[in-house]
Amino acid sequence: MRSLFVLLIGCLIGMNGCSSPDQIIRVGQPSTENSENEKGYSIQGSSITQEIKDEEKVNRVKVIFESFKSIEEPTDITFRKPNVFFEVYEPNNSVSVHQAYLWYKAEGGAVTSKTTNENEYYEITAEQASTLKDLFNH
Repeated sequence: MRSLFVLLIGCLIGMNGCSSPDQIIRVGQPSTENSENEKGYSIQGSSITQEIKDEEKVNRVKVIFESFKSIEEPTDITFRKPNVFFEVYEPNNSVSVHQAYLWYKAEGGAVTSKTTNENEYYEITAEQASTLKDLFNH
């Protein structure tokens, strides 16, 4: 009887350790098509190439995401196709909490546009852009 109890406790601990994280970061390549609009392209979604499940890395991305500073559209950057797509995703609920496209600047830093409102742009410092590049392997 005692061994059955120990086995049951062990199974419960094992199942808890194998549960999926509450949030992950999904990273991908933006899919674009040539377009007649002012930018010359339109974004048609993205193909996910990486999932970041490590809680510390997920939290680092979320902190950066929440610290974006709003700026006017930098057309010198956004007339190029975005380099990266990323999102904060909740796999248990199959829902995306935040989504953004990212344009890296040659001199460091980056610009992002959250997909909920593609007419709002945000500045990312060189340090933050470097962190995202390292985390996203881009």
